[in-house]
Amino acid sequence: MKTLLLVLAGVLVFFITGCVTTGEHSLIKEDHHSPQTGAVSEEKKTNLSFQEIPREGEPLLYSYKEKNWKEYIIGADDIIEVKVLQDERINTTQESQPDGKITLFYAGDIRAAGLTPAQLREEVIERLRKYIQTPQVTVRVSGYKSKKVYIFGEIKLPGIFPLKGDTGLLDAIAHVGGLTTDADIRGGLLLRNNSFVPVDFEALLKKGDLSQNVLLQPEDIVFFPSLLDKKVFVLGEVNRPGVYNIRREMSLVEVVSLAGGFTNDAKLDSVMLIRGGLNNPKASKLDLEDPEKTSMLLALPLETQDIVYVSPTRIAKVERFFNRF
Repeated sequence: MKTLLLVLAGVLVFFITGCVTTGEHSLIKEDHHSPQTGAVSEEKKTNLSFQEIPREGEPLLYSYKEKNWKEYIIGADDIIEVKVLQDERINTTQESQPDGKITLFYAGDIRAAGLTPAQLREEVIERLRKYIQTPQVTVRVSGYKSKKVYIFGEIKLPGIFPLKGDTGLLDAIAHVGGLTTDADIRGGLLLRNNSFVPVDFEALLKKGDLSQNVLLQPEDIVFFPSLLDKKVFVLGEVNRPGVYNIRREMSLVEVVSLAGGFTNDAKLDSVMLIRGGLNNPKASKLDLEDPEKTSMLLALPLETQDIVYVSPTRIAKVERFFNRF
């Protein structure tokens, strides 16, 4: 909900500062050669013009394409395999303890957590030099348990996915068998530290845009909702604002009716339709007071994750301000 409010705040600033004007970004392109009856082709009814919402102060997210591969960092609970050519008694396969240490014959306790396998190998060699002249050592991680992400929703093998180094979204999705046919790609979400990470899953999975192949971090949550469970948000000046499930194609007027209709304070000449979900929001302004467009806009079919925001009129804002005193 915090992210949703931030998106709405960005939209309000976006429109107030004049980044989008009613004429330049009209939802329906008018045909000046059409008869005066107001007939508009089916193509023009649905030709929406959306403007991207600027994101200020957004943290830099490295994509798999942009970042060099890093060797895996060992963590607590990872399973470590150590082999020494000169003395099989040292050979071991064990789980790194909660304090990050493993125990080897001769060498004693060695902290493994925080090291790469190559760094741990050098540490083991250094410890064994007192007992073996030239230790021949191999170290590998045979079980990845310390770092994981959670992948749920409309995917073929939902569950917990171990991170084995730098892993992008594409690798993780492929590891769990890919998406089901009912997956809502546009509605996909990446949750990190209780915040949404902006990812355009449609560009990544349908267009191959590797700039969206964000590197995953431990404890990330990836979720793909179902197309059969469409949700839209209706907020602002409606009588019952909230999230509504729609099981079939529904128009703007039908969804607003579910929300109890507009309040008396609704500013109908600048209703905002935000499309692309919380990951890649784009906005359009709908003028529901324009007699030439109202019926077509009200019949506009909504898509899953659409956000309809109805702002109050200026008079309502002034009245509410003075009612505080």
